[in-house]
Amino acid sequence: MSDKKHTPDESERKALKEAFEKASQNDAEAQYELGNCYFDGEGVEKNVKEAVKWYEKAAMQGHAEAQNSLAYCYSNGCGVTQDGKKAMEWWKKSAAQGCVNAELNLANSYYRGGCVKRNYKQAVKWQERAALHGSALAQYNLGTYYLFGEGVEKDCKKAAEWFEKAALQGFAEAEHNLGLCYLNGDGVARDFEAAKEWLEKAAAQGHENAKKVLKELEEEAEEDFEEALDLLKSAASKGHKGAKKLLEALNEEALNEETQSE
Repeated sequence: MSDKKHTPDESERKALKEAFEKASQNDAEAQYELGNCYFDGEGVEKNVKEAVKWYEKAAMQGHAEAQNSLAYCYSNGCGVTQDGKKAMEWWKKSAAQGCVNAELNLANSYYRGGCVKRNYKQAVKWQERAALHGSALAQYNLGTYYLFGEGVEKDCKKAAEWFEKAALQGFAEAEHNLGLCYLNGDGVARDFEAAKEWLEKAAAQGHENAKKVLKELEEEAEEDFEEALDLLKSAASKGHKGAKKLLEALNEEALNEETQSE
């Protein structure tokens, strides 16, 4: 990776100049975007303190995303002295406006006990809000809460329902967990095909444990087939007519597959 600083082109300089002009006229959205530029070092030299300054200006005007970003800065001590109380205050202001990221951050704070005393019930409350606003991550997190009984009464059925909502949005961890629910019959009827389908979806996104489980299932299926074949051959050798017919059918099917592949 190159250590060279990005030099903004003409269009970027023009956009940055316009953002400065709007921000100076108390345009909250421009102030928030300018904060992002300074935070990420896009078009300007990275300056987290300057980012906080613009986030705060936008946040004071009620900009929900800026409030969330400002809370993050207070939570992690980015450009300001770390202050968990202020972080929670700004996240609550942002979440009150329906900012999903703020709802997730509040849920995580209550779950981990970072900026505030650990409180699983509050964690569940904010995860539910984010989940109902469509956050796949929150839906997945709620599924784990119900699966392990954290902040709620353990309920595998509800866990599977939340995993499914997240899985339908393509969230790999949820696809994996839903696959395991179907495999083990946790909260849903056992369904090998459904389990395989969801595990394959997760594996396609690179989920390592999903790949591992699929491999184990494949190996178990091969072992079961070999064991069943041995029993079939044993029965056929003892004169069992049904076993003989089934064995002949299997041999014929195998022969046809070989012929088609040639």
